[in-house]
Amino acid sequence: MITGFNTDVKHKSKVYHVQTEDKGRKNPKIETLVYMGGEILDSHRTTYDSDRELLSEDEIVNLMESQHKKVIKSIKIGKYDTGEDDAVDFLTDRDFDDVITQYLSTEMPNDQILLEVEDASDIKRGASNALTVNVKTAARKPINGASVKIKLVSTAHRPRLLSRGETNKEGFFNAEFDIPPLKGDEFAILIQASSDFGTAEYRQTV
Repeated sequence: MITGFNTDVKHKSKVYHVQTEDKGRKNPKIETLVYMGGEILDSHRTTYDSDRELLSEDEIVNLMESQHKKVIKSIKIGKYDTGEDDAVDFLTDRDFDDVITQYLSTEMPNDQILLEVEDASDIKRGASNALTVNVKTAARKPINGASVKIKLVSTAHRPRLLSRGETNKEGFFNAEFDIPPLKGDEFAILIQASSDFGTAEYRQTV
């Protein structure tokens, strides 16, 4: 019998439990469950039906470990984050650029994918805005299903989630959001993208 994997993953203020197990040769499937507070939050399944007679136990364990690590990574890059998770305290007297730099170093690993933003220079305060986000691999191939978050941040307010969604098969996400009539100069839009290929961010002052 193949022993499964169990890992507690602490991310921001929450602790997730990730459990991966093999269902056996008669049901050739690797299942990973994500728990939060004892309840199943999500599930991931991979079948190896066509190779079940060929794969050794070590190869199945490698498949399990790969899927287990992939799910853990998705947690750490914010797949299950909510608006409450984004409410990081930004109240500070430090320089705005220092705050943004620290926030990004905490929130996002180094860029591993390409993030291009159209119409970002047209973003206005006190107005409805629209922009297009394009997410690609390092080889410039479109990424389908990449998670995209657009946040308004400043040194005087908590981050506000303006829009979130996923890219289509061409790697595009079209966002529409409102920005209130802000006072002061220290505001920025942060666009963050994450996928199985990695993460990236884009900053635009408003």
